[in-house]
Amino acid sequence: MLHFGKDCKGVIIDVFTAIHTYYEQKPQVMRDEAIRSFGIAPQTIILAANSLGYGACPMDRFDFEAVEKLIHLPDDYTVAMYVAMGKPVKDPWPRGGQLAMNEVVIRNHS
Repeated sequence: MLHFGKDCKGVIIDVFTAIHTYYEQKPQVMRDEAIRSFGIAPQTIILAANSLGYGACPMDRFDFEAVEKLIHLPDDYTVAMYVAMGKPVKDPWPRGGQLAMNEVVIRNHS
């Protein structure tokens, strides 16, 4: 079990205050952080699903607002991405257009 002493409580409050102050009244900063977060979460879900034998991929090309209404999403929430997941019934189609690693990775050789 993790236990924070009395001294740590002040540190936690200070960190929370600093984070709150950083984001407060800065909608662009909040939006940017949300974009980073919603990119990391689905990636983690997809990797975990694949490790358990499930197929998973992000979904696009649907009416976000219609889905939000369908699932009764509160007005102060929005759909960022959906992840389709299930047991594969056949191998996926080959991916085309993937670049070689040496074309997209730059190494510092100095």
